[in-house]
Amino acid sequence: MKLTLPDHIVEYLQKLCQENEVHLLEAVLRGSPQKMLLEVFIDSETGIVHSHCKNIGKSLNDLSETDEFLSKVSQIEVSSPGADQPLRFPWQYSKHIGRVLECTLKNKTKIQRKLISADAESITLGLKTSKPLKATADETANEITIPFSDIVSSKVVISFA
Repeated sequence: MKLTLPDHIVEYLQKLCQENEVHLLEAVLRGSPQKMLLEVFIDSETGIVHSHCKNIGKSLNDLSETDEFLSKVSQIEVSSPGADQPLRFPWQYSKHIGRVLECTLKNKTKIQRKLISADAESITLGLKTSKPLKATADETANEITIPFSDIVSSKVVISFA
């Protein structure tokens, strides 16, 4: 049985995030109806600090004392998305300029290159990395601009080198 977060909790989370000047990326219920975990992922253009998570978590805990549904949630976690999470919004890209992205395009091509710039419409990727995935004719250029409408998913490539 898939757990579903009620609309009034989603709306409350969106209001909390707006008040704390962050964006709600995702709210996920995990576990079973007897032992539910609510995971809330937030982000902002300038990054997330501990106080963002603390304020939203405290507000949710306070609401759980009076809200019938939230009172059944045994654990609430509020955090920024992990480095392995895909980028979902155009504003997230500008925080990763200079990092290598792996982008999957609608034509099923995967491109792995350094992010040079990002605006509201597209991203520009730089020189090919040493480990290209599927090579395409477009990847021979020093830079490639990709409209967001062509991107299925993008992830930051974590490097320990």
